[in-house]
Amino acid sequence: MLFLVVDDLRNELGFTNKRDGIITPNLDALANKSMVFDRAYVQQGVCSPSRNSFLSGRRPDTTQIWNFKGSFRDVLGNAVSSLPGAFKNAGWLTTGMGKVYHPGSPAGGDKALSWDISWAPYIDPDNYTNAISNAPDNTFEDGMITAIALERIARLATETKANGTAAKPFFMAVGLHKPHIPWVMPQRFLDMQPPENTTDTAIHGVPPIGYTNVSLYQCTNVDKQTPYDPLPIETQQKNRRLYRAAMSWTDHNMGLILGALDHAGFSDTTVVTFIGDHGWHLGERGLWCKQSVFDLVARIPFMIHVPWMPASQGTRTLAFAEAVDLFPTLLALNNIEEKVWDLKQLEGSSLVPVLANPLLNATAGGWKNATFSQYPRCKSKRGIMPWVGATDNPCTAVANTDFDAMGYTIRVERWRYTIFVKWTSNKTPDWTAVVGEELYDHLNDTGFDTDFAENDNVVAAPENAELKAELYTALRAGWKAALPKASQ
Repeated sequence: MLFLVVDDLRNELGFTNKRDGIITPNLDALANKSMVFDRAYVQQGVCSPSRNSFLSGRRPDTTQIWNFKGSFRDVLGNAVSSLPGAFKNAGWLTTGMGKVYHPGSPAGGDKALSWDISWAPYIDPDNYTNAISNAPDNTFEDGMITAIALERIARLATETKANGTAAKPFFMAVGLHKPHIPWVMPQRFLDMQPPENTTDTAIHGVPPIGYTNVSLYQCTNVDKQTPYDPLPIETQQKNRRLYRAAMSWTDHNMGLILGALDHAGFSDTTVVTFIGDHGWHLGERGLWCKQSVFDLVARIPFMIHVPWMPASQGTRTLAFAEAVDLFPTLLALNNIEEKVWDLKQLEGSSLVPVLANPLLNATAGGWKNATFSQYPRCKSKRGIMPWVGATDNPCTAVANTDFDAMGYTIRVERWRYTIFVKWTSNKTPDWTAVVGEELYDHLNDTGFDTDFAENDNVVAAPENAELKAELYTALRAGWKAALPKASQ
């Protein structure tokens, strides 16, 4: 089992988008032999909550990890299975490197609860090159992580050869940081990009018509301008070019890891899954960040390669998938479900039925009809409430009892509906105190055009009143009610 996760990677790769500068040949090759989930969504659009969710198999309101404080272990305890821990408990060798868990959440990358630390410790290197240069690849952060992955694959191959067969099946998790900011990579990947003055920019570079302030976040880690005041075109082009170069650097490293897996002779027997932990805005809606519930952040690149399921290879599906589905899916694919004591506590659905039948979806019946995501909002550092103006506070360092609002969103076949409600000191939403609502039409949205949808909030249109009420009811009913009747 090879588990690949990437930070801040939006669903804009070569296999989804042909824009100049989208250079991802290795991930495109993996997509060509995998099932690509074109409607895959994370449960929260920032690193730690997202990873705490899909690595524990629980949603943020269950883990109670909505920001960078604490981990699912603090709330659910050490007995709860993690994704790698479930494989370890089933007798597999588990090893991890890079940013798999968010640093410190859980502490030490979950240590022996997830990993065979006597075989090789979970490691995320430091003291790396932090500027674009011609320095050797293995002096950059992701180059170091890739080198560790290659060493461990080679060690697994050597041990397998010595034994005549693998002593244990393995679960290897590799987390690469880029294209997380700062956008740093070897110079040659920036040189691969088209000239800066020819780089495209977002078509809709301001908030949607009828926007709600609470849905917006004033990113200060790229530039300090507000969402209402777009960056100069030259700055937008520079930023998009840097992001895409960092993305190509990640693709290169993924190619090395996948090549090593093949060279070691593991490709024909190893499930490979690739996922982004959330998306990213590159000027769309006036935003240069994550920290939202917009589709561009909640929607992620996600694919699974299963060597023994030819029906799933080189296919795409419109079946809804959520990052929280990963845990039960990988258990089922590797036949270890019965060895996981808390299997019934997982809050996702195994995607194996979709892997067997790419046409399975909510319209055809037999599959979930919605996905669910969320994000908290906090008053700005200047004291302004987020529903009065765009906040510059990402909520990541705030006590979870002190959030000011929580945004909950549901994506269904055609629509995405969001409601922001005030948050209570009991860490629960006050559904009677609404501070913002949005409704976006996704008719004919393939997900391949980052500017296509969510440019007009139509929640206030009288003709949508009944639809809004239906979606509100579905959002309040939650993920269990969205499952096929046979699964409820």
